[in-house]
Amino acid sequence: MPTDVTLVLTPRQASNETFLKDQAIRSLGLKASDVGAVHITRKSIDARRGKV
Repeated sequence: MPTDVTLVLTPRQASNETFLKDQAIRSLGLKASDVGAVHITRKSIDARRGKV
């Protein structure tokens, strides 16, 4: 069943696709073996708070 997940990451973390997938799976409380696929639909940077 598809599930949307919102992650707050640093730009360095967001550039690592393996890290992104691991964080998404961990945030849902699942094991990697329980997940068929992870699709990144959007990346955005909130530059309103100073240093990015």
